[in-house]
Amino acid sequence: MAYGSLVDFLTEQRATYTTGAIAQLAENEFSPPEWLPVLQIVVDRITSDNEEEMSIMFELLITLVEAGADVVAPHIPHIISLLAQHVIKHIPLIPEPWPQVVERGFAALSVMAQHWEGSLPDDVTNNVVVATGRSTIAKAFTDLLQVAWLTSAENESEVPESPPSCCIDDSSTLLTFIMSDVNENDDVQKQNVSKLLLVWAGLISNWNDWEEEEDSSIFSCIKEAAYLHKKVSLINFIRGSVSQHSIIEGICGFVSNAFSQYPSVISRASSSVHILVNLLTCSPEDERIMHAVTASFTQAAFSSFKEKQSKHSPLWKPLLLAICSCYLCYPEIVEKTLEEDQHDGLIAWAVALFSISSTKFEHGLSTESEMKLTVMTLAKLMPALHMRSQIREGLLWECLAAMMEASVRLKELQEEGQENDDENASDDDDDQGDDEV
Repeated sequence: MAYGSLVDFLTEQRATYTTGAIAQLAENEFSPPEWLPVLQIVVDRITSDNEEEMSIMFELLITLVEAGADVVAPHIPHIISLLAQHVIKHIPLIPEPWPQVVERGFAALSVMAQHWEGSLPDDVTNNVVVATGRSTIAKAFTDLLQVAWLTSAENESEVPESPPSCCIDDSSTLLTFIMSDVNENDDVQKQNVSKLLLVWAGLISNWNDWEEEEDSSIFSCIKEAAYLHKKVSLINFIRGSVSQHSIIEGICGFVSNAFSQYPSVISRASSSVHILVNLLTCSPEDERIMHAVTASFTQAAFSSFKEKQSKHSPLWKPLLLAICSCYLCYPEIVEKTLEEDQHDGLIAWAVALFSISSTKFEHGLSTESEMKLTVMTLAKLMPALHMRSQIREGLLWECLAAMMEASVRLKELQEEGQENDDENASDDDDDQGDDEV
């Protein structure tokens, strides 16, 4: 089929017939001379007037992007910009369930952005084309989320109370991409991201639709948001307004709820706690909020642990180590929270921590970071356990023994890593010598 005929074919034929024919061409590695006009026509034919055709054209768009692979990748920023503007036209002004064209649009944009990132070369430093593409995509996503989440506010400083909570997984992917393009010297850009994060944090704070794929994108967004705040100090991240919770308070609700969910999400929640409790605070008010966040994390992790306490479980480790991170930053808050939750709660947590520090525990410490965290926590626990030594005989010795065992294993692991590095360096030298010969 000639290129001009293909464009006419896409423009004129019914969607059901078009998709099947183009899908067969893609499967047979047919490649048009110019991809951009073909992709533009597909986007133009996406409409909410006919749900069946709309669904088919979205499928065709993704099929073409995937089939075109690296050849299509350079066009993705432009196509994303076109599709985002197309989706914006269908977003209702009053918050309500979004039409299918909007939901499918968010999903397609998420897939295309991930495909574009996956096509990038390993080294993109000083790559003007990549930087321009990233900025184009980030602007398109920013415009889209601002319309979807913020346009119902009468004043720019306000945030709509209840934007639709659908597409939260795809929205999280889009928001993560936006944050990856933030320039620390661009105050307007930082302000826009803060507003979007504030809405997003409110949407996830009482999340109850737990699903593996959706949860993964939300946790990725949490991680990116925390790293961005460390880099540029976002407005409203720790301290919100009088009438509205902060970003971290919304995130805290989501992460705390996650500790009562399925195994893989508990591990992700634990990783998020490690990042969030180590954020710097700049005022007494920030400290107060971080105390509340730490108490919430501790209580949620400990409650989940108690449910699994009767039998050794792989989930002991992420739950106990999450509390370790909290304890290193805010020991008094953790001690108070554990004691309020259960009589001698601090001792119950400490004894369980002794257990996972032992090589006899099947699902115990396995990485250098886990061992470091545990050793530091046990060292910091000593004074608190000394004050409670009359409650349980030999408590201090148990703590010391656990700390020594974890320290020895940590040293062995570090030495093994050093030996491996030396061997790899030696292999590289040998390879270089062979090349020279």
